[in-house]
Amino acid sequence: MIQKARKHRGAVLHCAYSTDDNATFATASEDKTASVWQIMGPRMERRELVGHKDIVFQVCFSPDKVLLASCSNDKTIIVWNRSSTKRVQKFMDPYSRVLTCQFSPDGTLIAAVVEGERVRIWNTITGDVVNVLEGHHIEPVLCCAFSPDGSLLATGAGDKTYALWSVQEVQALPVFHSKAHSSWVQTVAFSPNGRLLATGSNDRKVKLWVV
Repeated sequence: MIQKARKHRGAVLHCAYSTDDNATFATASEDKTASVWQIMGPRMERRELVGHKDIVFQVCFSPDKVLLASCSNDKTIIVWNRSSTKRVQKFMDPYSRVLTCQFSPDGTLIAAVVEGERVRIWNTITGDVVNVLEGHHIEPVLCCAFSPDGSLLATGAGDKTYALWSVQEVQALPVFHSKAHSSWVQTVAFSPNGRLLATGSNDRKVKLWVV
């Protein structure tokens, strides 16, 4: 262990490293805050992001590493300027808590798994909802991932299936949907060239699929 910091007042639920350097990472906590941490030699500097009203589940950096998004049990996603810690944008699901969020590769969209069988996609510039992916998974969606070119979104769900959705086809059914595992699909990830999709499940298996 190189460094240790105990400054959150609740359990830390998620952390994410910024890929533009080896010294910046962010955390999400049950104490209703997110934090940006800067490693500075033998010590760490913390910038606290205060604005959520409930547990923060996850954080993710924008592709250009300027912004940080945090999603929460309070049904919102807040987008922050990572350096100034000022709030840039706020998105709200009218019905359910927001479990995970992810920027598109070009940073113009943000997709969020909301509690239930839905994924909502917002335009990060206008704040408008541009798509709602629903109607095909019959149990809660647990994860999502953009393809490297941003044209597809993969989802995994409690119904043991994964689906591929065209991001631009508004409120359309998925372009592909298949049973993948014998238990919940907890995570999905595209290969860097976008030709393969990995799925991981509670059945203790990882599978690769040709996209």
